[in-house]
Order: sequence, then C-alpha cells, then structure tokens
Amino acid sequence: MKRLQRQDYVENLSYKKAEREKVSNLTLFQQSYCYHNNRISDNQLSHLVVANLFPFLQELNKFIRLWINQGNYEEDDVRIFNNYEVFKNILNNQ
Repeated sequence: MKRLQRQDYVENLSYKKAEREKVSNLTLFQQSYCYHNNRISDNQLSHLVVANLFPFLQELNKFIRLWINQGNYEEDDVRIFNNYEVFKNILNNQ
C-alpha cells in the first residue's frame, strides 16, 4: 500500500510540474497529460500518437491495481494475460 501511495505522490508531482513547464521541455507523458487537460493542442504534440499515451497508461494503472486488489497475482500469471478486455476497450474507444 505504501508503494502505491508513493507512486501516486510521484505521479501527482509530475502532473504539477507539467502544468508549469514550457511545452518544449515536456516529456511525452507530460505532453499527453497536458493535451487531455487542454493545455496544449494536437499540433504541439511531438507526434499524434502521444495523445493516446496518458489515457492508455491510466487504464493500465487501473487494471493493475484491480488485479493486485483482487489478489490475482497469487494465481496463475498466464491467466491475466489471456484476459485482454481492458486493452480491447482502450483501442475501441480511440
């Protein structure tokens, strides 16, 4: 639990930094975050695919937390990779 709290803290620091940074100094993840918070437009992105990075990683993060909270990491590791509905949903929503 402490690890997840620390991860959230670091993630939030990155978001706050992205709000203050010049666009030219933003990482790809920060560009995507700023794009989805209407700070930058699509023509300011390094590449159009960067726009999909933030929502993809947010969904992946939710999926992993759910997996951990359900205790699935104690079960067969292969089973989790056979269930790819989350990834299909992300791709279908784009």
